[in-house]
Amino acid sequence: MGEIEKFRKFNFKRKIEILKKLKKERDAVILAHYYVDEEIQAVADYIGDFFFLVSKGYRTQGRNHSHGRSLLYGRKC
Repeated sequence: MGEIEKFRKFNFKRKIEILKKLKKERDAVILAHYYVDEEIQAVADYIGDFFFLVSKGYRTQGRNHSHGRSLLYGRKC
């Protein structure tokens, strides 16, 4: 069983804890589309449509991240 499959079996609260931990560890900015899973939206820095997220992603490139820039964009297909 892969990491994604393991993650999907956790309850909502545990998923949020894991995502917040990863976000902090990787000094990440999370950009989430309107229709991604609610766990992603719960920890996202920005939620919106494609054009909004592109503009936010561009602006976050100037942020001073201690571990470099990390952008995550989630979209359910």
